[in-house]
Amino acid sequence: MTNKEYLSQVYHLDLKIKQLQLRSKEFERLSNTVPGSNYDGVRVDGTRNQEAPFVKWLIKKDEVDGKITVLQKELERLKVEILQAIEKLENEDYKNVLIMRYLDKQTWEKMAENLYCSTSTVKRWHKSALISIRIM
Repeated sequence: MTNKEYLSQVYHLDLKIKQLQLRSKEFERLSNTVPGSNYDGVRVDGTRNQEAPFVKWLIKKDEVDGKITVLQKELERLKVEILQAIEKLENEDYKNVLIMRYLDKQTWEKMAENLYCSTSTVKRWHKSALISIRIM
């Protein structure tokens, strides 16, 4: 795994959490709906499902919420680990660029604005910082 891939894990994990949160909201919405009768379907004799229709959506929502909790803890652990690696750098500009890029998820333009320099300078610092950082 390259340094860039290692640092990008925060972004990818955060994206996964957001996607799961959207699924959780959809399952919650589905659990609040009441399905109508289907008179066009083929009637099947046998045992009838005694569970309320919304129960399966509540169960799925609970499973997804559990995954979200686990991933959020992993995200916090990963952020601390990455921040510790970044803090070992001697150059403050390199530290700032890596923190803004990988932990704060800022664009190149926003980073340049915050650091009072050009975008090309920020990209140069970023490249040098990726070479300088030592990942555990």
